Amino acid sequence: MVKEIKGFFSSLGVKEWSDKDIARDRNVWVQCNGVPFHSLSEDLFQKLVMTRGTIVCLNAATANKHRFDFGRFCGNGLANDVEECKLSEEAEA
Repeated sequence: MVKEIKGFFSSLGVKEWSDKDIARDRNVWVQCNGVPFHSLSEDLFQKLVMTRGTIVCLNAATANKHRFDFGRFCGNGLANDVEECKLSEEAEA
């Protein structure tokens, strides 16, 4: 049975997992807190990620400005660059 299952997945081009198999990039959701509501835009998020990846899409609530306490976007190529960004010291308060 196991041999048949392996054969089936091999026929689809699926290979067995290896320690050398790592994701070079993947989509991740990023939430930005403390951003002034008048600044919440795709342009701002593009500037935040322009050297590390690309924006795939904005969260619907962010794009439609339904929430003003944070903004969310989905980015590609950011998964290995997790860090905290501070816009200003006032954003922490």
